[in-house]
Amino acid sequence: MLVRKPIIANLQNEDYKEVLKDVEEIGKLFADYLTSYTSKNPGRSKHSDMGPVGKILRKVKTFFEGGADLKGEAIRIHQMTAKNPYLATETLQKLELGIDKLVNLVNNVPLNARNRVIERVGYTVYWYHNKARQEYFSRIRREFSEYLCKKYKNEKGLQEAWEDENVSFSNVPYPAKTIQGTKQSLNKKADVQEFLNRNKDAEEFVTTSEEGE
Repeated sequence: MLVRKPIIANLQNEDYKEVLKDVEEIGKLFADYLTSYTSKNPGRSKHSDMGPVGKILRKVKTFFEGGADLKGEAIRIHQMTAKNPYLATETLQKLELGIDKLVNLVNNVPLNARNRVIERVGYTVYWYHNKARQEYFSRIRREFSEYLCKKYKNEKGLQEAWEDENVSFSNVPYPAKTIQGTKQSLNKKADVQEFLNRNKDAEEFVTTSEEGE
């Protein structure tokens, strides 16, 4: 079995553990910020998902600057690229705290370990961000199922409306807006749209996700 070498070089075990704790904390802070960030031009790439965070990590990796400069750059990038340029106080605090901790971490690791530490932060942010997205996908699907249960009362009513004998409340699909408007799916399409009309946050999330496909 292939065993990977430690991603961070020249650090003692205790130091390595502390670095990993810091990486996790920074990753969560940046991922929390990204839950409020939607790009004007969403895509399916890691680059588009990471938004300002990805650019800040690349900047630290190629040319290190102080925390104030990075915060100003992050805010500028957010305002230029976000669908909603407004930054709520709590969201801004998470972004700034993440940058503070990143600067502190980079300043306290060996020079030859910095790039790998920054890469590790990037992977951690991406993992937590996508985990949050998948959890939100699951929540929307669960809420859609609950909506259909209240509307049709039983699965037979749902199957007749959707003209699908295999559908059930437990296997209801994610409420995508791109369902084809064939005769067999008209009721299904109407149910999706009605559900999203009642849940604007879900509608925004679904629309943004489908724009990125």
